[in-house]
Amino acid sequence: MMLASLDIDEDDTVECSVQLLGTFQVQHRGTAVTRFGGDKVRAMLAYLVVEADRPHAREAMAALFWPDLPTNGALRNLTQTLVRLREALGSCEPVVTTRRAVQWRPAAAEVDMATFIRLSASAEPDDLAHAAALYRGEFLAGFTLPDCETFEEWLLLTRERFQQQALGVLYTLAEHHLAAGHVVQAAEAARRQLELDPWREVAHRQLMRALAAAGDRGAAMAAYSRCCRVLRDDLDIEPDDETRILASRIEAGAARLVRWARGRACTHGGSSGRRRPASDRGGRRGRRQDPSGPGRCLGTVRTILGRRVVGAAGEH
Repeated sequence: MMLASLDIDEDDTVECSVQLLGTFQVQHRGTAVTRFGGDKVRAMLAYLVVEADRPHAREAMAALFWPDLPTNGALRNLTQTLVRLREALGSCEPVVTTRRAVQWRPAAAEVDMATFIRLSASAEPDDLAHAAALYRGEFLAGFTLPDCETFEEWLLLTRERFQQQALGVLYTLAEHHLAAGHVVQAAEAARRQLELDPWREVAHRQLMRALAAAGDRGAAMAAYSRCCRVLRDDLDIEPDDETRILASRIEAGAARLVRWARGRACTHGGSSGRRRPASDRGGRRGRRQDPSGPGRCLGTVRTILGRRVVGAAGEH
């Protein structure tokens, strides 16, 4: 049976902050809240915050957290747990309750998860960077309620949902940095994806592209080798075609550009080892170095290689 929405006061005064991404933390007026009276109080807070878009029947909440108790006993425990939750958060008034239902009051606290969801939907790179910073780790890291199987299932699914959302944010952020030529930031976003999911091939490719764009072919190929090893050792599979093609382009493109740079270097003065007469040199003072000499050629290798690899990878 559908429950009617509860009358929730949207007070703008926020005195509490709740951190659910990573380790569980709550602050009230800047002071850490540590006395919750049990893990089920913490679990109930997290559940109500995540599922704050609707009221929850008391019977359903009681069955979720005390599945082995008779209904009356579970309902008594629910009432006591809600009292402890209110006591822990002080003047925040975290929940709205009736005889039949319970619902979190969103205005009661500033919640990192809610901010993360809002920023993740943005197309602005600054918002995405903020969202990525908010994802400090998996949802309720290290938390468990072994005697509540249904809650544990919900916890597992919620962790997976937020991790996938974080991976999407980091992927988009890496693509933005690659397009803008911010190769260090692109590599960082790719590495963070791999910390969350070591088998994520698209992140391996982003890291390879970033390193190649920085002119470090060796590091890019080393990243490819790690990708191959992780997939082979953990999943007994090989990289897909797109990853192998990218690695081939990085390796082949670097070899061609190095040969080109060496050829260019040999066509400029100084490469034969002979010193020109002083009358030809005209002295060093006031003399500019040939801008197309071998030093510039090697720098051009790095620049062109990066552009070609990023551009070629973007075609797939």
